[in-house]
Amino acid sequence: MQKQFLLCVFIGIAACELLAVVEVTRHGARTPMEVKLEHYFGVSSGLDNAHLTPTGERQHYLLGAKRRKQYVVTETAEEGNYPLLSPKYDMSEMYIETTDRNRTFMSAYSHMIGMYPPLDPDEESDTYKVFSEDHLPYDIKTSVYHSLARVYDEHNCPYAADILQENLIDAEVDYANNTLFQDMLTEANLNLNLPRPFSGFNDLWTIVDTYEALSFSKIGNYTEMSDGFIAGVEDVSYTGLFPMWNKRLEGVQLSTHPYLTFLDRLLSSLVGSDTPTPSNKDIQHIPLDRKYYFFSGHDTTLSTYLCALNHSNVTRPVYASSLLLELHEDSDLFYIRYLYNGEPLILGSFCNSEGNCELQGFLEFIRTKMFTDGDYDTICSERHQEDGYLGGGNYYPFIFIGIALAMLISFCIGFYLYKSRNKREEVELGLIKS
Repeated sequence: MQKQFLLCVFIGIAACELLAVVEVTRHGARTPMEVKLEHYFGVSSGLDNAHLTPTGERQHYLLGAKRRKQYVVTETAEEGNYPLLSPKYDMSEMYIETTDRNRTFMSAYSHMIGMYPPLDPDEESDTYKVFSEDHLPYDIKTSVYHSLARVYDEHNCPYAADILQENLIDAEVDYANNTLFQDMLTEANLNLNLPRPFSGFNDLWTIVDTYEALSFSKIGNYTEMSDGFIAGVEDVSYTGLFPMWNKRLEGVQLSTHPYLTFLDRLLSSLVGSDTPTPSNKDIQHIPLDRKYYFFSGHDTTLSTYLCALNHSNVTRPVYASSLLLELHEDSDLFYIRYLYNGEPLILGSFCNSEGNCELQGFLEFIRTKMFTDGDYDTICSERHQEDGYLGGGNYYPFIFIGIALAMLISFCIGFYLYKSRNKREEVELGLIKS
């Protein structure tokens, strides 16, 4: 079998059949998380918080157009492409899911327009159809809860959300970040018309997010910022933010368990192996009979998945980044390729230098990083309750405060009743005397 694997690689993977593709992306360029900070830079995008910009739409349109050339059967397909999908859009071949955010939904929509442009089938010209507002030509599922593209979410796994909150207030990490990025924070306070002196890493991240979002979409001119500040923009997120998110391995495992479990089920079903039946609710809604799966998520989605795949040191997930898995077959041999922004990931000794990985080795690899379903559900719910968290925050202090307030109110009411009773008795006694 190893010889077959090497032969398939030697003659070129285009000679092998592609069975399925699973792609997870970050949304395209967006407005800042806090658009009210735009005026500190002297500009305004005119859009709401964290919405996809026209630049972001084009990014995913171009990525979708690239996937069309790779996977869709067309006369203009690139040489060496894999004829995986039908020439015309067929919803039974694809599964598309996004988180409940404008930027992820619109990224998926733009991606699909690139893959299957909405051309009028009755016209030979390239005139786009005009779709009514209440009808979408693509089957895009937006999940408020239980989306594979959502990590550290209190609805998917409350305990993972607890871990994230602990990471974000970790004193050691906070001190390191404040020390590491103090020069950038000082420069921002000097050069930007901030309403108050900003301090701490969280303030700096908000400034950097605003700067990055606006500059990426070419809104505004920031010549007043030094080269050092501009060079440090990426470091703030990659060196400062993501270590905070993924500081504890347990949080990474809990957040990636649904994704890895889905891959295990899908790949096993496609090659005729026993398909694991998960009890957790996060993936039960996803069918296993599609050819192309597309999940539109966030930078934290990709960084957490990459961390689970032992590739936490890759370049920070920029807008429209892609983590893509292909399942190939050659005779009775199955193997996968993992590509991050087009570059193959070497996952272990079961992969060759080109990034082609034997399927069985890959399945064994991800199973070491997964919980059993019973363990996953128990840890997510029971440890969340044991640790005294509610909605991602420790609620014990609030219980104590509530008890103290209740005692104070009870004392005040009792004292008022006591004084009222004494006064009434005094009046009654006065009446008797009179």
